[in-house]
Amino acid sequence: MRLEIEYHGDGEAQFGGFARVFAQAFGRGLSHPAPANGFAGRILRGTDAASFERLSDDPGRRLVFLLDGEGLSGLVGLGGADILRHIGYDENLIVRLVARGTRFKLALIPSATLVLATWDNLLALAGEVYPEWAGRIARAAPELCRLSYDEALVAGGEATAVRAFLRDELNVNALFAGDGYTRHPDAPDVPRCAEYIARNQPLADFGTRCLIEFPVTLP
Repeated sequence: MRLEIEYHGDGEAQFGGFARVFAQAFGRGLSHPAPANGFAGRILRGTDAASFERLSDDPGRRLVFLLDGEGLSGLVGLGGADILRHIGYDENLIVRLVARGTRFKLALIPSATLVLATWDNLLALAGEVYPEWAGRIARAAPELCRLSYDEALVAGGEATAVRAFLRDELNVNALFAGDGYTRHPDAPDVPRCAEYIARNQPLADFGTRCLIEFPVTLP
């Protein structure tokens, strides 16, 4: 199966090695070595060209999370539906998206300008992009950094309000440990790969980038 690869700026020089391996291995069920140093990626979705101009097609989404090179390498060899499952999509959502005719692309961008998804970085960026919450976030920060997800939601006061806000607005769920690494539901205490956080900005802002469109089909 031939996947469409789109490069911008110095995209082919920076991402070409990984993009070609990803496309050649797509859906074959076997992992392959893929060079993925110095960049990060995110799965984009939408039904028209405008959906793929930003890091998220949701206009209300102000911050987004991205995988590092190691996390991206874990997608190599998977088919479209399995890629979505691997990054946390539930089955019902996949079914709805496919029925709606949704398209999917893996966006690759340089990681040099990104920051790790730690508590400090998340709360600092959240306070910037949600200025109406900045004071509450600053007051809740010490508790949020030391309380578990469940503890924060029952602690009361600013900690509970801000933790619920982060969950509802940014999908910062129980798997977010605040150390810059992703977790899997089957092993929530085990760090998997580095995770970045960024403003939901136009992809053109990064200059150098790559988009790989891949199909998602269901039986």
